Parts: sequence; C-alpha cells; structure tokens
Amino acid sequence: MNLIRCLVVDDEPLARRVLLDYIETSPILELCGECSNALDAYSKLCNQKIDLLFLDIKMPVLSGIDLIKSLKDRPEFVITSAYSQYAVESYEINALDYLLKPITEERFNKSIDRYLRTKHHAPHKESRSIFIQTVNGKVQIQLGQIRWAKAMQNYIRVVTETEVYVMHRTMKSLESILPKDSFIRVHRSFIVNSRYVERITSSELHLKERIVPIGVSYKKRVQMFFGQRRFIDGV
Repeated sequence: MNLIRCLVVDDEPLARRVLLDYIETSPILELCGECSNALDAYSKLCNQKIDLLFLDIKMPVLSGIDLIKSLKDRPEFVITSAYSQYAVESYEINALDYLLKPITEERFNKSIDRYLRTKHHAPHKESRSIFIQTVNGKVQIQLGQIRWAKAMQNYIRVVTETEVYVMHRTMKSLESILPKDSFIRVHRSFIVNSRYVERITSSELHLKERIVPIGVSYKKRVQMFFGQRRFIDGV
C-alpha cells in the first residue's frame, strides 16, 4: 500500500505540532506539508496531490469549512477543532471525522482506520509492510523480515534480518499494526515474530540471535499462541 499523503492546516503552532508528530511516526502516513492558514492550503491543494487533509475550522481570513466549499476536487478531510458546535456542519459537508482538541494518538488512529475503510484498503494492522521513520526519511520494511522489537522508554528498537531501526512510537501502537497470526507480545518490552522462535521454555523464547524473556502476565497468551507442544518444560 502506498503512503497516505497528508496536509495539516491550523493557525495554532502547537496544534500543528501534535498532528505532525502523529503523522511522522505513523508507518503508513507521509507528511506533505503544513499551513498556518487556509489560503496557503488552497494553493498547496491546487498544486499537489493530497490524500488526507487535517483541517482546523476557526482561522483568520478563510475558515476551514469555507476552504472545503471552495475546492472542486476535495481530498478526504478530518476536521480538528477545540469547539464541538461545528460538528454537525462538518458532517454535512462530508467530513471524514471530527477530532476535538487536545487530540490523542488513539483518537487520531481511529481517523486513519476510518480513512482506510473508506478507501477499501485493508486495515493497517493487516498490512504486510510498514514504514519506519529514520534520520534519512521513512523506510519500508516487509513484516516478514522483522525478527523482534524492544521498547526503550519512548522509542522502539526494531531488528530485521539485515538492519536495526529505532522508531519513535509506543509498543501498544506497534502491536496494533502487526499481524496477529505471526507476531505476539511476550513481555511489556518485547514483541517477537513467531517465525524466528527456535525454542521455548517456561520463561524464555530462544531466537537465533537473542533470548527474549516471557513476562509473567503474558505466559498464558504465549502458551495459547504457540501451543503446549512447543514448550520444553511447560508454562
């Protein structure tokens, strides 16, 4: 699946920063620009392809709703506002979603899921590849190449067959986009690809290059996932 090209339009720098962070750390989104007013956004929308627009309503000169009404070829758009009273009007002009500030990452991701369903994409949690943000830009990684991932405070270390990447996101959000038929969280700090598990004990998973601990609260989950016969001495 191609990256979803996004534009953020908001006259508040802090509000833009929140959305930029969510987009930049998403495996399926590409940030194509940010605008502090609707007039600049109109120019960008006329000159480049945007798939998904995050749009504030109350802005100087031209409101977000007026911007949408002025466009002949509209991208899908999500209204972002500190005010709930514009929700009805937003849906009347076919807004994909309405996000009330402050916007949480969980609520933001629900908008992305809605976009994917609208465009008949498979949900991103079933995607066979993800994009990881690096210092040189986003890198596409086939999920089958990921061996394991480890949480490191606000970052995750992702180890593939050939490379090691560091990405800025939570384990919960990474877990949500990985296929549940092959990836399992076995510890609060570890997610593993079951393809690379060579040996299982009551407290550890043995991969070719690493031993991963099984968290106490994850033992039943691990046992159900792998099946009792895979264990050397049970869980």
